[in-house]
Amino acid sequence: MRNRILIPMSAMLLFVLAACDNAPVSPQTDTTQLWPAGKYIEEEDYILYGYINRNGKFVIEPQYDYASTFSCGYAIVYDENKKQYYYIDTKGNQQSYSSTYAPDLFYYGFAKVTFDGLDERQYGFINTKFEYVIDMARGLTNISDHMTKDGYIWSCNYKSSTNSYLYSYMHLEYADIISRPIDEDHTYLYAADFIDGYAVTATSEGFGIINTNYESTLKHAEKNGMLQNIGYGLFAYREAENLDAALRLARTAYKTPITKIIDANGNTVADNINYQYIQPFIEGEKLAVFCNSDRKCGYIDRNGREAIKAQYESADDFSEGYACVQKDDEPGCLIDQNGKVVLTLSGDEYEWFEIGMHNGLFLVMYENEEGEGMAYKDVKGKVIYSWRTPYPELPCAPRRFGNVNGSRPVKHYAIGGC
Repeated sequence: MRNRILIPMSAMLLFVLAACDNAPVSPQTDTTQLWPAGKYIEEEDYILYGYINRNGKFVIEPQYDYASTFSCGYAIVYDENKKQYYYIDTKGNQQSYSSTYAPDLFYYGFAKVTFDGLDERQYGFINTKFEYVIDMARGLTNISDHMTKDGYIWSCNYKSSTNSYLYSYMHLEYADIISRPIDEDHTYLYAADFIDGYAVTATSEGFGIINTNYESTLKHAEKNGMLQNIGYGLFAYREAENLDAALRLARTAYKTPITKIIDANGNTVADNINYQYIQPFIEGEKLAVFCNSDRKCGYIDRNGREAIKAQYESADDFSEGYACVQKDDEPGCLIDQNGKVVLTLSGDEYEWFEIGMHNGLFLVMYENEEGEGMAYKDVKGKVIYSWRTPYPELPCAPRRFGNVNGSRPVKHYAIGGC
């Protein structure tokens, strides 16, 4: 019997594309029409993972301990016996790159990878030919978890003399960042990913907004406000006691309420609100989820206005025009962008959503008289494929990726690792 493994959440930052030739493709695009799926191997009391097609048939046989969705035509798999992660193509062919550390999927044609440096772990970016295009600069504390649509990544350097962090941005055109680790002309106390042409930064004056030319569209938010980029030129505003408090908010979990939404120039588009959080818009989607102080969730539109009122105990991102929601103890539902219920999960068994719509299928976990399992369903509720998950003491839920502070969420995921 194989050893059961747990993949750390820090390794679960996966990103998206399905056909990234030379032109950037939305991270929501995945044309492979392949889904990672499991198969219970009874004689080993273990689950192996492969890839099914739209008919629920395996086209890449179950053989992996972990499997991600495809991005740029490649997926990440893990072999527990060899203790190695690999990229595979849509035929299941292993590619040249492998590592003991979990790499990321490709985001706009580039993937962040981890390797052992002289003294500590280091990072870099590879392209879809598995060539290093950016080699991690020595002395940097961290860099972005993915390449953005605008071609930028941020870098961070810890200054022990001042006990502070110094951020700057790099563009893909500067491939050799070892000789250019920090852009001294544009440094910040905090910097987040560019989303739709704008990024949130912080200087000694406070949190502000810049465009891709490093020009400030908003020099600093009022009253020590902390800003979060939610996409399409909208920014969530949270008050803070001072700049240090605002920086702590940005680098850790957001705890103070969102009181208004502003545009890139600082104009208020929605005020007198009291949200716990707003999840940034998934690229291409018209609605983004928010939750209020009463822990009820709803959706805002690209104008920052409430499009579906707060009424759900849990609400997922919209993906492909649908979102998974649940009210109190009622069964989970799939709603459209008008808030109309298009599908309600089965009431005769305990069933809940795990992953929202991905190429026309969503993933649920269930529990009935026969045991526990997972299943892919279509928008009409038809089961495309299901498999047993006989580990009640260790639920093997799929991992969602891309939902890190300052980043735009994506709809991709991986399963396995149990």
